[in-house]
Amino acid sequence: MAYVNTGLPNSGQTQHFQVTYESTLSPAQGLEVARELMNFCDDDYRLLVSWFRGATNMPVPLPVHVDNTTGGATWWGWGPVYNISLGLGETVFNVTPATYARYLLVSEVSEIFMRQRQFVPNYWFSASNEGNKGEALSSFLGSEFLSQVGSLLMPGTASGSFAGANSWLGSSRANFLDRNDANIDPTVDPEISCGLCFLKYLCHQRGIAIGDIIANGSDTFEGVFENLGLGGRSAAFPAFRSAVDSHYVPDPRLSTSPVLDNPFPAPELKDFVATPQVSWVPTGLAPGGRIGLSRKVPMDVLVTLTTDRADLLDLPADRVVRRGSDEIAFSFSVKPQAATFGKANATITIEYAGQSLQRLVQVYSPAAWPMPPLRVVPRVPTDLCAEAFVAGSRLSFAVDNLSVFPGRAGIQVQWQATNATGNGLSDGTFEIPTLPAAGTVVEITALATNRNGVTARGRLDFTVQAPKTGLHREIASLECGLRHIVDTVNRFPRLPIPENKARRKKVLADLVTRAEELSVQAKALAKEAKSVTAGKGGKAL
Repeated sequence: MAYVNTGLPNSGQTQHFQVTYESTLSPAQGLEVARELMNFCDDDYRLLVSWFRGATNMPVPLPVHVDNTTGGATWWGWGPVYNISLGLGETVFNVTPATYARYLLVSEVSEIFMRQRQFVPNYWFSASNEGNKGEALSSFLGSEFLSQVGSLLMPGTASGSFAGANSWLGSSRANFLDRNDANIDPTVDPEISCGLCFLKYLCHQRGIAIGDIIANGSDTFEGVFENLGLGGRSAAFPAFRSAVDSHYVPDPRLSTSPVLDNPFPAPELKDFVATPQVSWVPTGLAPGGRIGLSRKVPMDVLVTLTTDRADLLDLPADRVVRRGSDEIAFSFSVKPQAATFGKANATITIEYAGQSLQRLVQVYSPAAWPMPPLRVVPRVPTDLCAEAFVAGSRLSFAVDNLSVFPGRAGIQVQWQATNATGNGLSDGTFEIPTLPAAGTVVEITALATNRNGVTARGRLDFTVQAPKTGLHREIASLECGLRHIVDTVNRFPRLPIPENKARRKKVLADLVTRAEELSVQAKALAKEAKSVTAGKGGKAL
């Protein structure tokens, strides 16, 4: 294996590293990755120094070899000379090869930093290697680095994924915080996974800075918990396990691979809405709801649903909010009830992580469904100035807002008249052939029902009028005509197509004709009025 620096600026030398690459690598995996690594490695080194609070005592430059191996990275040496090997001999997934190389370098250098601090009281390194604590810390810092550079996924290669949280989260979640084990296998041992998740808990759930966590190292993770002033050693695992289990219940339907190995901060319930009024027939409002959480969940969570009226509502027992989402919708059904049922209330409760929210749902029978009132309207004569509601005249009625029904198929309208006699017609209207005597108060009611039994009601009351006669009738006709001219003029600027010249010309011509007719009528009425006033006869008032 030959390491070369051919094509690298400054022969591969940076402030803190001496970079070379394996000559058998393709340019994309070798030379280009090494060049990109040189652009960022010193900044990444300084990030690590800030996390370790500068207490590293590192010899520089560190030799870094981009080589043709697989399975990740290694470092060797026992100070003052170390070497780091970054394996780029396989296809990389989820990140670019250069970001993968930076991730590996951060992870390996962090372990060398731990080695340099091995014999200080807050050690992370075990007797002969990084052990379960150091491996967990390097995995934690590697994923924190990825978060800072904007990566959303842990790296993966043909050899496997570098995501480590699932090993413990997907297990029985035993306590490994009391371990100080140098005999570990990073690919299978849940000791490391438990420590990784615990470090995420300290940093992102408890809000402790990375530098403070590192500065309070101990022989076990329980000791770190105690050194940070969070409680006694025996309290570490119960507090951690409670935070995990309350938010991420073990369930075979749930993925236990959080984004960037970080299940924290855990989401909380934020809001909950449900259809406020429901029935077991279609009403236009589908029974359902939406559950909102405080943040996009880093891994799958389970929200439970219950109701105090299981005799009315059929709810799903729970809903899974998938990783990357902050809400979930659900639907439910309403159980049909007996014919005597009218209306009842049911409460839906959702629960998650020890929190609960409730919403009241009103359940209606189809006949009791809260429909808006029907508008019962008279069918006026074609002549808008003809008298209406006149004793002895014929008058028909219709409902003009049947569109309020959620389903219009099969609507039947039943009519009833008080103080008048009428008949329902085949087109759904109602007709009174002869209105009763003037002064009679008539009440018209309409009851409409669709094929699902949803019902709406409406009513119209009016007083029968005596017909106008003589001069009064002609004056009323003149006033009506004038009102219609004024109304047309007022609406004229809002005609649908005012730019249509032919339409405009016709409207104006009709107005002129009608005005001329009303002028003649007005002159005749004025003459009659003078005759009456002078006592010379004329039409009766």
